[in-house]
Amino acid sequence: MTTSKYSVKASAILDELAACGITDVVTVPDYVQASVHMALEAGYLPGVKVVNCATEDEAVAIALGLWIGGRTPMLIMQNQGVFACANALRSVGMSSRTPIFMLVGQWGRELDNLGKDPSLSKRREVRRIEPLLTALEIPWYRLETPADIGVIRQAFNQAFSTETPAAVLVGAHTAYS
Repeated sequence: MTTSKYSVKASAILDELAACGITDVVTVPDYVQASVHMALEAGYLPGVKVVNCATEDEAVAIALGLWIGGRTPMLIMQNQGVFACANALRSVGMSSRTPIFMLVGQWGRELDNLGKDPSLSKRREVRRIEPLLTALEIPWYRLETPADIGVIRQAFNQAFSTETPAAVLVGAHTAYS
């Protein structure tokens, strides 16, 4: 895993999640956000439960159940996972009005694409994630550098105030704190 000036520290991300009041992280683990996963598993946020899932559809359904049960869950997955669960996001998130706040790692993004528009990537999953989210009417935000950390709260507030999905696209591998 390569970190760069574009990498956001796991501790900064987790501190933002704590400020949002996240109670559960439902995930199909994402390599781009490996440092976030490791910090969670090490107990960085001791009150937050981590639920590892086999599929992204399963993660969406579990997040729904947690929210119905009065919890404040979020999802962590990679860009390819969003493609895999697009129908679940549409039906559970949009049609059923469920706040699904997501951190989505830009798996496959080339180092020479960092700092540039992701639509210029050579990789389809990087180029097409923003258009997919737009087509699904899911607001998305880019976490491209440490200076962008505020988008986490923006996306969280968007998801929970409108009771619909919102995504933060994590552009580079997260850094170890």
